[in-house]
Amino acid sequence: MRKRQKGTGRLWRRGLAGLVCAVMLVTGLFPVAASADTDNLPNGWWPYWEDYANAVESGNKDQILKTGDALVDFYSDYPMSVEIADHLCRVYFERLESEYFESAGDYDAAIDNTLKLREVCQYLTDNGSDYQDIIIRCDAHLDVMEPLAEVYAVSYTQNETYGSSAAASSGTYYGSIFQGNLVTSGNYSVAAVYVELETETAEGFDYIIEPLDTGEGIIQINLNFLYQGDTARKVPTGTYDGSLRTTLNYLSGLRTPVIMRVGAEMDIWETWTVTPEEYIAAYRYIANMTRQLAPNVELVWSPNYTCRWNETIDMYYPGDEYVDWVGMSLYFNYDSTTSTAWDWLEYSHLERFADPVENARRLVEFAREHGKPVAVTEGGAIKNGTQGESYAVRQASKLYSTLTMVFPEVKSIVYFDRLQDSNDYRMTGSILSGVESAVANNPSLIKPGQDTAGTYIPLSQFNEKVDGDLVLGAYARTYYNFNVNASYYLDGVNVANPTSAPNQYVLDTDSLSVGSHTLRVDFNDGHGYTISKEYRLVKGADGVITVREGAQAFSDIVSHWGRTFITTASDAGLMAGVGDGRFDPDGELALSQVLVLAANAHAQAAGTTVPGSSGGYWYQGFYDYCVNNGIIDAGQLPAAQCERPATRLEMISILDRALPADQLAPTVDIPEGYIPDVPADDPNHDLVYRWYQAGIIAGDSSHSFNGDTGITRAEVAVILCQINGLA
Repeated sequence: MRKRQKGTGRLWRRGLAGLVCAVMLVTGLFPVAASADTDNLPNGWWPYWEDYANAVESGNKDQILKTGDALVDFYSDYPMSVEIADHLCRVYFERLESEYFESAGDYDAAIDNTLKLREVCQYLTDNGSDYQDIIIRCDAHLDVMEPLAEVYAVSYTQNETYGSSAAASSGTYYGSIFQGNLVTSGNYSVAAVYVELETETAEGFDYIIEPLDTGEGIIQINLNFLYQGDTARKVPTGTYDGSLRTTLNYLSGLRTPVIMRVGAEMDIWETWTVTPEEYIAAYRYIANMTRQLAPNVELVWSPNYTCRWNETIDMYYPGDEYVDWVGMSLYFNYDSTTSTAWDWLEYSHLERFADPVENARRLVEFAREHGKPVAVTEGGAIKNGTQGESYAVRQASKLYSTLTMVFPEVKSIVYFDRLQDSNDYRMTGSILSGVESAVANNPSLIKPGQDTAGTYIPLSQFNEKVDGDLVLGAYARTYYNFNVNASYYLDGVNVANPTSAPNQYVLDTDSLSVGSHTLRVDFNDGHGYTISKEYRLVKGADGVITVREGAQAFSDIVSHWGRTFITTASDAGLMAGVGDGRFDPDGELALSQVLVLAANAHAQAAGTTVPGSSGGYWYQGFYDYCVNNGIIDAGQLPAAQCERPATRLEMISILDRALPADQLAPTVDIPEGYIPDVPADDPNHDLVYRWYQAGIIAGDSSHSFNGDTGITRAEVAVILCQINGLA
């Protein structure tokens, strides 16, 4: 059950202290530091302050910013003091409170202003005043201020359980509380049951749990503390040992993996509050008993997604050894009965700041730091609020469509499908339809009868074989828009314009030609902020799609004949530039660079890496690797001789010993005598013909090999593309 949070609704709790000069017109902004003394300000401060005060009184935004900048510049020539910090605090706070930069879409300036405000408030706090309220306000503002944008792809090769044996290796379980519509309709892979520690046991709910114990998915037990802090204080005394043993002995016999939430939402308990120490003691007591009696049960530490004012979730964390999952109560209500103060709404992520993805961010990042999987142990949106059911439809659908894309650490989602007091969270009608549609279209949710699904990863990390469709998604958030739309451009052509999260686009990879392609995704929040993400997608002949963020462009290949091959080889990570944005396409390849190519190719095929070198030449590590793996003979090719240009024959001789045989399999028929400068009695006859027959090299216009000549970097790019099936 979700508890309402309380906030003061006010930013300032300290009494006002007047300035020495009563004519200062900005005294109403907020209290002056107790130690402020205008006599200690540097000479010449008054005209700047008077101009700023008059601008604030007039309400002229341009003048407020201009005179504020002048005041800040004036004080920048002097060492920081309490008096100067007090004035700076007023300037920065006025800009924050009036959202001058935010409203113009200048988020960089807004972030900079907030950071400066936080810095001077910390200085004032460190020097005898209490500005903690404003520091909290700044942190809350920064949480929702930084623009975010990312593009994702569904992978089927990820296997990450974050140390849990209950979490699926890929994908996320989803469902609702046991009487919720997702469970009763059979369209679920996780169901939650509530057990009040003081009055109930899990065994008493066998009639509910037994039908859920199918051996598939997971079962979530919410072990609630009915009397909150009073219960927590009694747990270590053994008061509830009997019911705990009954519950744990029962759960130990289930065949379905069980995760148990212990005393949830401790960070917002109100009626019987608890100290962090008291809660941690109770949690650890139950954890130790669970490890002994029901080792199959994994423990979930589950605070509310936001804490009481002046507290942080980490204060209540019992420790990694006691926690298997980080859970959260994830509500995203528009309505707030606690306060209308903007700072509180930002801090609590309520009203327009409420969002299923952004409300989860703090706890997911906390779980990420501790290497734990995440469970949404309950959550939802009120459908009878002031925004109406359409709001709840949009938000509930986003929970099941987008949360697992942005945060793959979320391995379980449970919806609080219930009427709780006057708050209607029931998943019925259009809400149920919206959720079922989101579930059906989310390839990262584990459907009934499955034990795995896909996992979204950042597109820039994608590198795997794709047969047919590649599912992409895009998420962006700015201060004024938590549902930024995306537009997709493939090779410069607009291919999709989804209008809501997760901004999904299905790319038919069968239609892509082998080689390099560009993908650009444009975001526009409608409030002046735009951002584009650009990628290179390289498709190999084997269907492997490799993605790199950013469009690689070398200044010296714009009109070069090898531009396409150079770009493809660079995007695939086969070759790099020479620095300063240049590739040097006509530069000759050195023997040292051949060794780098050979060592990397051999290591990739062997599933290993090339060790570094602590001394010698810059290429020493690659040279040593080639020697140790029989690719070159150190007696025939000393390391000191590798700086000279390589001949064509030397290059294919070295690469021939480094590449797996299947990469040199015959693809064309080359008759004897086809290569005029490689007769049958040439000691390198078989080697050269093998490379011609593999379709990797073709010689000059007369088919001659010219083995004693050098080879350019552009020609090498062509050869590498041929070897790797990219041409």
